[in-house]
Amino acid sequence: MKSKGFSLIELLISLLILSLILTISTNFMRSSFFSNTATNRNSINLQEFQILSSFIRKDFQHMKPIPMIDGIGENTKTVLILQNNPTLLEFTIHDYADEDYKELTRLIYFLDDKTFTRKQFSSDQPYNKQDFSSFSLAENVSNLSIEVFDGERWHDYWPKSPIMERRLPEAIKLSFTQDTRVFEYLAPINNETVFKF
Repeated sequence: MKSKGFSLIELLISLLILSLILTISTNFMRSSFFSNTATNRNSINLQEFQILSSFIRKDFQHMKPIPMIDGIGENTKTVLILQNNPTLLEFTIHDYADEDYKELTRLIYFLDDKTFTRKQFSSDQPYNKQDFSSFSLAENVSNLSIEVFDGERWHDYWPKSPIMERRLPEAIKLSFTQDTRVFEYLAPINNETVFKF
């Protein structure tokens, strides 16, 4: 009489085939998960860089050659200040937040403890240095470098001479390292580059 069940060998072979299928599918699912996580992280980083680029582009397009006041309230002829070590870029823009009413406002870009920061004052000649809003443009930043182009060569400071202090540079190059990636941004300045008396 013949039995209608599975033999031990048939059962072991089917378990072996099932375990091979589960192993392959688990590895596939793990690699898909890690790939998806990496893609999401790169997408978020790209989105952050696009927001940063948008702010920089708009700020540099709206830059105006308006003389600044110094630390004791005296007018100067300087329209843009760039220094490195620590890196700081200070300039005046037409505030583009409200299209109907464009007022002048002072901006400062600087690196504050690995945070690339944009500080905006409420006016172009802020007497109260505490009246500002600021926010982080990028976190975990190192090696921030800002250079300006005067039409002939790049400089890591501005103004480069008393003659140039009432001029805006022709272009600005901003570069920094965030985690392991290096970002560079090159932007031309608007056409109105000289303060007219």
